[in-house]
Amino acid sequence: MEDKKINKKQITLNLPNELLGKLKREANIKGYTITDFIIFTLWDYFESIHL
Repeated sequence: MEDKKINKKQITLNLPNELLGKLKREANIKGYTITDFIIFTLWDYFESIHL
């Protein structure tokens, strides 16, 4: 199997403390890192609106 690299760009995201806490809790429950949880959530959102 060929190993494909995914192009990524690093960003800084400033979040309200309450939202960050919710993201941390949900990511932990699902067994994801916060970064992975945010990426999966964003992918799901954009796929649901067909962009």
